[in-house]
Amino acid sequence: MSDLPTRRTVQFDHQPIARKARMCGSCNSLIRPGERYHRRQVLTGTTWRMWRRCRTCHQRHTTPEA
Repeated sequence: MSDLPTRRTVQFDHQPIARKARMCGSCNSLIRPGERYHRRQVLTGTTWRMWRRCRTCHQRHTTPEA
């Protein structure tokens, strides 16, 4: 029964992270589910970094500015 508190803290620790993941990386606005765009960036080593974008920021970054 000693591992129950730690397991519970782990679950609660993941909640803010999941909530934070719904924010856009560039404009910091809330992204509604289903409209999340990812852009992967390779950092030093084998770590992957995910940039989450809302739809407007995604289109602004993908479409070349004439």
